[in-house]
Amino acid sequence: MPLKIIAGLGNPGKKYSENRHNIGFKVIDRLARDYHIKLKRSIRLKSWLGELKTASGCFLLVKPKTYMNNSGFCLEKVMAKHRAGLRDLLIIYDDADLNFGVLRVKKSGSAGGQRGMESIINMLGTKEISRLRIGVGKPAERDLADYILSDFSQEEKGKLKTILDKAAEVSLEWFKDKEEKTIRID
Repeated sequence: MPLKIIAGLGNPGKKYSENRHNIGFKVIDRLARDYHIKLKRSIRLKSWLGELKTASGCFLLVKPKTYMNNSGFCLEKVMAKHRAGLRDLLIIYDDADLNFGVLRVKKSGSAGGQRGMESIINMLGTKEISRLRIGVGKPAERDLADYILSDFSQEEKGKLKTILDKAAEVSLEWFKDKEEKTIRID
C-alpha cells in the first residue's frame, strides 16, 4: 500500500504557533497527538515528520519547517524521497475566503492567494493537488496579512477543538473516497 502524505502548512516558531495561518500545523499536531506519534525533525527534508499507521493505510504527517511562503521546497523534497505521486498528497491550510468553521476539500484548483499553496503549485508544477482548506474568515476593516498572523479570538478558540477534530477525520478519509465536499461547523 503506497504511503499517503498529509502536509499541514504554517510558520515555524512559538511566535506563530497560535496564529490563524498555522491551522494546518494544528491539524497535523492533532493527528500526532490522537495517534501517539512523535514528529521528528528532518534537516534534509526541511520538515517535521511522523509516520501514522491505521487500518486504512500508512500516512506520513508533514509540517514544513520552511516558512509558509516556501512550503513547496519542503514538499518537493518529501515527495521525491518517498516516491509519492500527487494522488497520495493532501495539503491542509488556512483560507481567509472561507468563513470560520467551514472546511472545504477539493481535488485541485488555484492557490486562491494563499502563498504556501502557491509555492507548492509552483514547485510541483501543477494545480492538480488535493487540499483541505480551513476557513479562518476575513475582517472587512483589517489588513489581511496582519489578521491571518494574529491569534484566534477567545470565541474562536472555543470552537477550534471541534474544527481540528473534524479536519483530522476528513484528512484521513480523503484517501478512501476522494469526495469533494464542504463542511460547516457551527
